[in-house]
Amino acid sequence: SEPEIGPDGIRIMPYRYAAEGGHTYRLADMWGRPTQIVIDVPVGMRLIDPGHVVISHGPALATYVDEVTGSSLWLEEGTGRHANYYVEIPEGEAEPPSDAITKFDAIIDSIRVEPLP
Repeated sequence: SEPEIGPDGIRIMPYRYAAEGGHTYRLADMWGRPTQIVIDVPVGMRLIDPGHVVISHGPALATYVDEVTGSSLWLEEGTGRHANYYVEIPEGEAEPPSDAITKFDAIIDSIRVEPLP
């Protein structure tokens, strides 16, 4: 499924469908409404918003999963704060792949506020 394009030309992160890497996406809230938070998904990733929200002694964090590695990113979808990730370690390996870590770091570095038009 192709992502919806917002009024400002930025793709809106699809719900339960992969956001292909190499593009900029505006995050959506739990009701599917676009937020002011924008991220860049690196080439080689397929980021999915499965609709999971984690609430634990703090803000509600939206979960995004990289379909390629099975790794997860969490952040406040309305502010972009509290961004963190967990990179899966492939079976038989001792450490997570460095390219996956680099890609998640790039997403976190790309988080920015771009008000809706």
